[in-house]
Amino acid sequence: MSILLPLFDGSVDGMQAAERRANLEDSYYLHRFLSDYRDLISWIHDMKTIISADDLAKDVAGAESLLEKHQEHKVGLMISVLLT
Repeated sequence: MSILLPLFDGSVDGMQAAERRANLEDSYYLHRFLSDYRDLISWIHDMKTIISADDLAKDVAGAESLLEKHQEHKVGLMISVLLT
């Protein structure tokens, strides 16, 4: 899928333009991938921090609060899996 307008018209300049376009597209997709990768790694780090927290409930209200947080994280995880 080309993100830029086609530039190839058969001339030497056109061939150079087509090669430049291909290089730009490759660069665009690499940077998009790296950005997605950084976002995912950051999200994973945040989830690890949340999951590994040593929160223990002291009473029923605290336990219910922890269950609610757990459900929210579970839904967030399921949504992120569906979006990928």
